[in-house]
Amino acid sequence: MMISKNDEQVLKALSESFNTNLLQKKSIMESLEYAISINNTIYPKLKSAQLNEILKLFAHEQKPKNNAQLRSLIIEVFQVVMQKHINPALGDAELKEALEDNIVKANLW
Repeated sequence: MMISKNDEQVLKALSESFNTNLLQKKSIMESLEYAISINNTIYPKLKSAQLNEILKLFAHEQKPKNNAQLRSLIIEVFQVVMQKHINPALGDAELKEALEDNIVKANLW
């Protein structure tokens, strides 16, 4: 299944907001919070996305040891946000691929 134009718009908006903040040397948490909060006015479905609830899903995982692992974790967080709050029908593979293309590369973190 291809990602719809609407879903792709949300994904790009989240990614761009996250990337911009991260590249301005904001923390990863600040960047995640900003990406969700700034876009929930444009995409009301995101209003129900509570970052601390989403992050609890990842509490069992080991702490990332480097930027590449951290980036993978962020991609997983955005997958959950997209599938839980935007479109539950989004497939894991195409969503992950789209996020890989849109989240700033680990060497820039």
